[in-house]
Amino acid sequence: MYKYLEFFGIDGVWVGVDEISLTENMINIFPNPVNKVANIYVSVAEAGNLNISVYNSTGQEVSRLADNESVDTGEHIFEFDASALSGGIYYCVFSSGDQKVSKKIVVIK
Repeated sequence: MYKYLEFFGIDGVWVGVDEISLTENMINIFPNPVNKVANIYVSVAEAGNLNISVYNSTGQEVSRLADNESVDTGEHIFEFDASALSGGIYYCVFSSGDQKVSKKIVVIK
């Protein structure tokens, strides 16, 4: 957006989070809502290190699916076991290089 405004000669001070370029459908979770196990499909735009964590609604990490894992460009599948979690809303956070995205996961019991 900044480049767009700059094109029209609009200047200013920007405060907040920088926009991050993401590939379409970088993360897909199926099934969602989940009762026991969900598959997390991740599309990686460039080879690098991959982090995937799941957080509860208070921000506490409840699962780490990938911890600085080296991956190649392409599709990857990770299994998320929600069987020990309480029902509720969780957030799956994916990051690789300068890319970051989060998706909501609903756990039902």
